[in-house]
Amino acid sequence: MMSSSTAKFLRSTSLGLRTRRRSCLLCLATSRASIDTCPSPPPSSAYFLQVGGSVDKISAFFSDLAPAPQKGEPMPEGMIHALLRIEQSAKTCSAQDFLDCFERNLDLSDTVTEIKTVLDKHMAA
Repeated sequence: MMSSSTAKFLRSTSLGLRTRRRSCLLCLATSRASIDTCPSPPPSSAYFLQVGGSVDKISAFFSDLAPAPQKGEPMPEGMIHALLRIEQSAKTCSAQDFLDCFERNLDLSDTVTEIKTVLDKHMAA
């Protein structure tokens, strides 16, 4: 079950996007000066809601964004917890943990198309 603070954060994301660009993975990836074309709700919010903050599902998402030869391979035990900066025993993370992790680990060589392809794949799963 998602906490009320997480739900509130995700609901406010599309309203606060003009001042909190970091709420959208695609906006983070493009560093757009104008985000008026950003989908509402942002794909990252929809994905987070869909997986409910599941560390296992978020781990698979980040694994598919990894460079070769790690791309698509399971992460070593505890790696996703370290990347998300959450307790090793946690089964879920907050939306802010997810977005912060993405921002910290964004590979500048990834294109929006590559990120969107992975995001779409995981949204369809």
